[in-house]
Amino acid sequence: MVANRVNYELTGRNIGDPDDSLDLVGFKTGDESKAEDSNIITFCTMGILLKYMESDPLIEDIGVVIVDEIQERSKEGSVCGFNERHSRE
Repeated sequence: MVANRVNYELTGRNIGDPDDSLDLVGFKTGDESKAEDSNIITFCTMGILLKYMESDPLIEDIGVVIVDEIQERSKEGSVCGFNERHSRE
C-alpha cells in the first residue's frame, strides 16, 4: 500500500503501529479508514474525495489534490476535476 510506504519513509513506522498518533500519513477507502486529523497526507478513493467535496465544495482545508489514474474516464473523475479547477479560480 502506497500510504504505508510513504508513512514509513517519513517516520520509520508503519501505519497503525502502537501510538499511531505519530503517523503523518493516513488513508480512506470505502471499507477502511486509518486517517486522523493530525495526518499531513491522506490517500483516498475518488468516492471519498467526492463526499468530502460535498461538505466543503471549495476544499479550503486541502492544500494539494493529486489524482492518480484519472485516464479512465468516469463521472466521479470529471466532477472532481471540474469542481477542483473552479473552486481555485
